[in-house]
Amino acid sequence: MTRKWSFIYEFDIQDWTLCICGLSAIVISVIGFIGYWPFEQNDLDAFNKVMFFAIGLIISALVSIFYIVKQIFKRIDIQNIKSYKTSFPIDDLYKDILSADRISICGIEMFNTIGNVKSILKQKAKQKVDINFLIADPDGDVIKMVKKKYTTNISGTSKRIKDTINLMKEIKEISPDNVQILKLDYLFPRKVIILGKSKYDGIAYISNYTFRMSKDKSKAIYRMNEGNYYTFFLNEFNLMWDCAKNERDSISE
Repeated sequence: MTRKWSFIYEFDIQDWTLCICGLSAIVISVIGFIGYWPFEQNDLDAFNKVMFFAIGLIISALVSIFYIVKQIFKRIDIQNIKSYKTSFPIDDLYKDILSADRISICGIEMFNTIGNVKSILKQKAKQKVDINFLIADPDGDVIKMVKKKYTTNISGTSKRIKDTINLMKEIKEISPDNVQILKLDYLFPRKVIILGKSKYDGIAYISNYTFRMSKDKSKAIYRMNEGNYYTFFLNEFNLMWDCAKNERDSISE
């Protein structure tokens, strides 16, 4: 019984207003038909009473429709919240990189990521597009934290970061003035690919690092004009980039 009537607790003020109006119209119409019309005009014809009854039914039906629609949207929202991606649509990523006029990439160890898009990044370097790489310092304290996070081999992680830097350097050789590589001794919370397409358009590919769940990183895509996530991640990258610049003398490139 409680489950049957639980829906009434989900009504908002608009639902209650419509519901009361509809039920009132139906009740008043029924009372009129049995001879107890509550208003001064006791001789209201049957047609008007029927219309009054119909209006009440329509209003009540609208309440039901609104409620059903809200439940549908709620289920869609819940489904979206429960589901997360563990991979990016690779074709879309390639297209977005090809159409970008500025590229910012950061992460702890990105050998596979950079390796997969290296040829496209080389094309962008030839086009004199600004590309900023920010990666963890392979000789820093961050490597010890990575070991705790993923119980991996320290020397192996350090080597993969250095291998990633070598890939980045291949891209930098094409356009030394437009491609920059900086290292930061920091356990980045996420891997980020930020692609600026114009002053008013951009997209951010976000891959969140996890604790000992290396194959289950949640991924998300955010566009510049869809909420403030894109701006948040861009600002975060810029702050880390500035920090890496300030430490440039102590961190060899």
